[in-house]
Amino acid sequence: MSLEFFSQFLLVEEIVTTEELAKASETLDLSDQRIGTLAVSAGYMSEEQASDLNKEQLQRDIPFGSLAIEQGLLSENQLQNLLSRQSQQHMQLGQILINQGVLNDDEVRDALARFAEVQSPKSEQLFKSIGPLSDCAAARYLVDSFPKMTMRLSQIHVKVTQGQKAAANPPNDYTASIALNGPGGVCVSISSDKQFARRIMDGMTRIMTGDANLGYGDNKDDFEDLLGGFLDIIAGQAIGALEKSSVPLKMGTPTFGTPPQGSYAFELQTTNGQATLFLATAA
Repeated sequence: MSLEFFSQFLLVEEIVTTEELAKASETLDLSDQRIGTLAVSAGYMSEEQASDLNKEQLQRDIPFGSLAIEQGLLSENQLQNLLSRQSQQHMQLGQILINQGVLNDDEVRDALARFAEVQSPKSEQLFKSIGPLSDCAAARYLVDSFPKMTMRLSQIHVKVTQGQKAAANPPNDYTASIALNGPGGVCVSISSDKQFARRIMDGMTRIMTGDANLGYGDNKDDFEDLLGGFLDIIAGQAIGALEKSSVPLKMGTPTFGTPPQGSYAFELQTTNGQATLFLATAA
């Protein structure tokens, strides 16, 4: 994962402060270090091919590098080379934090190890105390995959906190929901402020058009439509993955406004605004 993701991780996990990170980052080249960008820079693929892979990731839950190997655009050795270049920046930033007295060697090693495991499933802890969803395969998949998908689609690092019974009204201005219907079905909702919704919008327009600065509306309907499209992608990938586990579900259409009654709320810790993930059994 790129240096941007690692930097967000350090902030969200409260390993460093914004001021400490800014000071350390001043000495690093903060150019785009995503695998696709590195692959284009190295001459392994064209910008168009990298863009096509990004778009395909909207439909398939496969890392960029693995997808590139599958399609013959990267070899295993080339991918490992690109991943090594990413990791070097993480280690360089860690060494600077050590030199500046912010962290010690052990703290940097621990941060790097935790970051490497950031996509590991954690639903066992997150689902404590929310009995109705504890055995729901769809709910577990959505919680486990959500941080990975926000990183992939919009370059946002989020930490999902333990679920609890939701309040009557969503905590933020923009809310969208989508149902995965069928036995064991679930309704997933997201409620966010404008900063988080805008970052989601920037990421999705970057993937779909190649231009993260494309103009778009600025009213409530625009942001909620965007969040609905974001959930549509996440729900579609969930249905595809669960079908392989013999959990056949059908996706509904996005709805807007208050999440379903009886939802459980998972607050999302992020450096990009505020957002909450909601889950409820499908009606």
